[in-house]
Amino acid sequence: MLGGKVWAARAVEVVSSEPGCICLWYPAGSDFAVPTGYTEDRVLFHQNRWQIAREGWRLDVRRWERNHVLIVKDPSQYYSVQLFWDASTDQFLGYYINFELPYKMSTVGYDSLDLDLDLMVYPNGKYQWKDVDEYRAAVECGGITPEWAAHLDAAKQAVLTKIEQKQALVSFDVAEQYQRMHSTPVTFPVQWQTALQAY
Repeated sequence: MLGGKVWAARAVEVVSSEPGCICLWYPAGSDFAVPTGYTEDRVLFHQNRWQIAREGWRLDVRRWERNHVLIVKDPSQYYSVQLFWDASTDQFLGYYINFELPYKMSTVGYDSLDLDLDLMVYPNGKYQWKDVDEYRAAVECGGITPEWAAHLDAAKQAVLTKIEQKQALVSFDVAEQYQRMHSTPVTFPVQWQTALQAY
């Protein structure tokens, strides 16, 4: 959510929802919605994201391809751990740490906002920062507030500590959990489609 409007959305299945941990399944072929123009030039769009947010946007529904994703989130935290598998080979690709606002329940799901900065953690333990320049630009232009940035800094330290101390990023066996999942795409309900068309 951005300024009270849906900035982007994903159709997911709730695997579990407990205090301190929400698990969401997002298999390949599932629906997602992004502002018009995003899929045509993602780099340029990402660079201009906060300017576009000020001018307004419309949402287009697309299909997520190639990867299955399990999203693990403590709803009070400023990041989620997203586990990626190649949908064609079932190979585990690693953990994608998505820095974002804490979850808030709404009538259609969980509301949050992506805060640009991401961290890819590979199965061998190595990691790589992503979208650092975009994050810094968002802070400078005021898109990301000082309060959000402070919380994100704390979240970064918490995640890096786990990685450097070789602590588990999730509390379950990754391979066993994947065996329990299905590959059937998740679609937006009819009422969601109607709501998306209104933007």
